[in-house]
Amino acid sequence: MTRRDTPMRGAVYARVLLAVLLLACPFAGKPSSAQKISEFETPRQVRRVEIHGNEAFSDRKLRGFLRTRGSSWFKPWRHPPYRSDFVRFDRVTLQSYYRRHGFLAARVDSAPAIPVPGTSARVDVHFFLTEGSLTRLAGVRLEGTTPLSEAEVQRVLKLEPSDPLDITMIEADRQAIEDHYADLGYAAVQVRDSLEVDSVRALVVYRIVPGPIVRMGQVGVEGIKDTRRRVVTRELTVHPGDILSRKKLAESQQRIYDTGLYGDVIFERGDIDSTTHLADLHLTVRERKMAWVDVGLGYGTLDQLRLTSEWGHRNMGHEGIRFVASGRLGFGVTTPDSAQPKTRLGNRRADAAISQPWIFGTRTQATVGGYAEQIVQTQTGDRALLLFPLRAYGASLALRRDLWRWTRGTLAFEHRHVISDSTSLKPAPGEEEKSYSTRRVGLSIERDTRINPFDPKAGSDLIGNTVIAGGVLKGSARFTKLSGAATTYIPVPRRITLALRLQAGYIRPFGERAVPAGDTLSEIERNIPVDDRFVTGGASSVRGYFESEIGFRILSVDSAGVVKGEIRGGELLLLGSVEARFPLFWVLGGAAFMDAGNVWERPRDVSLKRVFTVTGGGVGYSDMRYSVGAGIRIATPVGPVRFDYGWKLKRARSDERDLSSSRGTFHFSLGQAF
Repeated sequence: MTRRDTPMRGAVYARVLLAVLLLACPFAGKPSSAQKISEFETPRQVRRVEIHGNEAFSDRKLRGFLRTRGSSWFKPWRHPPYRSDFVRFDRVTLQSYYRRHGFLAARVDSAPAIPVPGTSARVDVHFFLTEGSLTRLAGVRLEGTTPLSEAEVQRVLKLEPSDPLDITMIEADRQAIEDHYADLGYAAVQVRDSLEVDSVRALVVYRIVPGPIVRMGQVGVEGIKDTRRRVVTRELTVHPGDILSRKKLAESQQRIYDTGLYGDVIFERGDIDSTTHLADLHLTVRERKMAWVDVGLGYGTLDQLRLTSEWGHRNMGHEGIRFVASGRLGFGVTTPDSAQPKTRLGNRRADAAISQPWIFGTRTQATVGGYAEQIVQTQTGDRALLLFPLRAYGASLALRRDLWRWTRGTLAFEHRHVISDSTSLKPAPGEEEKSYSTRRVGLSIERDTRINPFDPKAGSDLIGNTVIAGGVLKGSARFTKLSGAATTYIPVPRRITLALRLQAGYIRPFGERAVPAGDTLSEIERNIPVDDRFVTGGASSVRGYFESEIGFRILSVDSAGVVKGEIRGGELLLLGSVEARFPLFWVLGGAAFMDAGNVWERPRDVSLKRVFTVTGGGVGYSDMRYSVGAGIRIATPVGPVRFDYGWKLKRARSDERDLSSSRGTFHFSLGQAF
């Protein structure tokens, strides 16, 4: 062993020595480019970047394409270096941008770096442009459109005669022609474009070779391990023998992604049979992890600290059946008297639900769920403890179906049993708490065109809801509830998003029921639980007020100034908001907003004067509340972290005063207000 070990150690030492010599060669040999720069060039910084000769495009727009950046007082920590390779790249970028937008003779004549007077370490970079003449589109010629008419193909084009020649738009139109033919089943279509330029006029020629109409042959699926093949194939909107439409293939791919089971979905078309014109479809999927566990810690205006947990499985029985169990537990700090503050458990809730994405052979999702909750404090910003905690449990059945591309509908039935409650349906005289049951059926329709629901920059969201409780469904509550909301997001110049919201709701009890002797409750209090009445105010509605404060009624104020009251809610809700959202720098953004809203116990309390009076004093419960404010946004993958402050524009009178400060309230939340 000893004799064999010695040569082995010698070989190892030799390899180590050889590696050291090889690593040392670059340092002992020819100097690197970095060494050359340090020896022969003095590092310089860019103070300012100027662009000259541009008339068609603004300096701000062109600077956005450049790698060469100037110093900024807004970012004092940034010291951009001068790099000649960046300048060469920027000259090509500017020239290419102009030529793609119709300035075919555009060029960047020079880009000198001029030293700043008084120092050789800083330079100003100047780009001198010659735009040249703008070339416009003289017309479009289509060749080989048969079997489609030229008029039909022309309708998909965006560029029109006399428009500035835009190379990117020419490519977009070429792709639009190809997509139009492919949507009709011409899967092998070929579209080529060319330009015929004469001085400042250009003719675009599209040559089309449609090929045959292709139909789908067999379907092959690869990559499935934990799911069954039919979980993938049932999402296809095109079947063997159908015309192979590109649009339907794209819809099918999106539907497979929407199952939540796959992280990657690839469609590949096989060769087209020259006789039957059939082509097989090959699908390759990559499955996601089927089970997950999440634990989170958050902050809420009511609970203060909130602990959340969730466990789920998205592929029960290998059929794509989803099961989710979640829980939420709040912690708060209370000061019941002059003693030291103490920590207590806040509101808590547990949920479980199981969803089957396909029932009755249709793409209708059925979800059965149950929950149990305990609410120990009021739902307003004062966070007062309830005399009797609300304890309830319930179960629901919901059917959800996509109606159109952006529209979906949901039909739901819910049974809710409240074990004890001192805030909703009021107990009879002499009783401390009351239990009751509510059974309801609801229909909702939503049309959502937002691209990113967490932080939308464009699109809109329209929601309508109808709920009926009691009647033939039995239960303690009897009412009809209608509500609707519309939000839209409009991109405006300078990367600003203008967000608008309008929401309204109306709830009304119905039916006759026996009134116990000595019962002084109103029809609303007798038939509609508080958690079904409308309330508003808070971080996501009317900022400047506590959560659900608008809907709270003061009953008395004792000698120490302590307010005693209750949440009554209202029959009628009106809510509106306008918000301008804009980026600042890095992940920070800002917002300026105006909110308006109120709830009315009775519709007859509403008047135009009370709704449209924006400022002033002496405001009561039947007056619209207005607030303005500003905030900061910190971008995250699940929506922005939001810091807002809302200033009230109206002052409440003393006998119907607000729970929150007369000036306004600070709000901290996750996600946009709407």
